[in-house]
Amino acid sequence: MGIWHRASNRKSTGGLVKRGRKTKNYESGCEPIKTVLGQRKVKKVKCRGGNMKVKLRSECEVNVVDQKAKSVKKVKVLEIMENKANPHFVRQKIITKGALLRTDLGVCRVMSRPGQCATVDAVLVEKAKVKKK
Repeated sequence: MGIWHRASNRKSTGGLVKRGRKTKNYESGCEPIKTVLGQRKVKKVKCRGGNMKVKLRSECEVNVVDQKAKSVKKVKVLEIMENKANPHFVRQKIITKGALLRTDLGVCRVMSRPGQCATVDAVLVEKAKVKKK
C-alpha cells in the first residue's frame, strides 16, 4: 500500500468528503529510513523539482561538538545507550534525533536527523573518564 500526504477522506463529524479528483504524484510519500549502526551507506532519492535528497542508511562515525573545548571531532560510535523515540531502537541499533550514543570521547546526544540530512551530529553530554595507572 502506498503512502500519501493528503488530507483525510473524513470530515470532523465522521462523514465522507466528496473528492473532486484522484491522488496526484506530488502527494505521494515514502517509508522512513531508519539509520542503523554500521558501515556508512547512503541512499539518494529523487525529489520534487528534479532535486536529490540524500538519506543515511547506516553510519559508524559521528561528528561530536565539545562545547567546553569549542571543538568538533569525528569519532567512532561504540554503542547506542538510550533512544526516547522508541525503546526497541536500542536493541535494533537505530539512530534517531535525541538518541544517546557512547563514543570514544564519552556520552553524546544526537542533534541531527540522520534519515533526512545524511549526517550524524551530536553534542557531548558527559566526558569519558581516563583511568590513571
